[in-house]
Amino acid sequence: KRVSSIKQRFKTSHIARYTYIHPFISSNNIIMSVAQSTFLLAFALLMLLAMMDLVHPFSLVLPRSIGTVVLPRDFTTTTLFAGAGNKKKKTKKKRSGAASGGFGGASMEPCPCGSELTYSNCCGKIHKDVTAFKGATAGEIVRARYSAYAKKQPDFLMASTHPLHKDFNTDLKQWKETIKTNMYDNFDMNRCIVSHEEYFEDDQAANVTFIAELILRETGEVTAFMETSTFERAKTHGGWLYKNGTIEEVPQSLVDGLTIGQQGEEAKVEVEVETE
Repeated sequence: KRVSSIKQRFKTSHIARYTYIHPFISSNNIIMSVAQSTFLLAFALLMLLAMMDLVHPFSLVLPRSIGTVVLPRDFTTTTLFAGAGNKKKKTKKKRSGAASGGFGGASMEPCPCGSELTYSNCCGKIHKDVTAFKGATAGEIVRARYSAYAKKQPDFLMASTHPLHKDFNTDLKQWKETIKTNMYDNFDMNRCIVSHEEYFEDDQAANVTFIAELILRETGEVTAFMETSTFERAKTHGGWLYKNGTIEEVPQSLVDGLTIGQQGEEAKVEVEVETE
């Protein structure tokens, strides 16, 4: 009994001393260590089999609720982006009845400037074709700017404005938004009459006098104003740029000739006079 008692005391004191010396060792830590060791062993085995070309290292088995995904043997990270720059362009077949102007049905619409030509054969060319813009006269640019308001083309209005114009803005985004808020949305625009063109300074400057008609949609009432605009050629591409303009009263002789309306009916004309 004494021997058993001595052995028991020795065993108890030994465990207590071991626990005191290693206070961080617990059953949870031991379980985690075993799990980590098992994982590392399994990963090492997987890499070994991969080196022997028996198992592909990117084969993934997901939970049953998601499914099983097995990546191809030749998969690499670069294959994810291999087609990014080599996407095949989808080609659309041209409709047999489509207009050659490229604007669909809009290409056959009358031009808002009132020239009796289609939009695609008149101001539409100047809006879309840089060469046509460069070769246009100052009077044609006036009509194209009028049509740009009718067709909601703020980019052309910006491109045809002289840098010395009071509304020119180097912040193009803000300038574009400002123009879009003043596109005469409540009016129909069907005619711009160029009454006089004058070129001077060796064809580097021009004055254009025109009358612009605007029809209020709600009442059909016609508003007209006359302006004499000053243009200068751009030093870079030679196209005409709108520099400034002076609003004038429409002469009575011209007012009497203003008849407009969707049904060809005469409408009352109000003269709108603005000052700088």
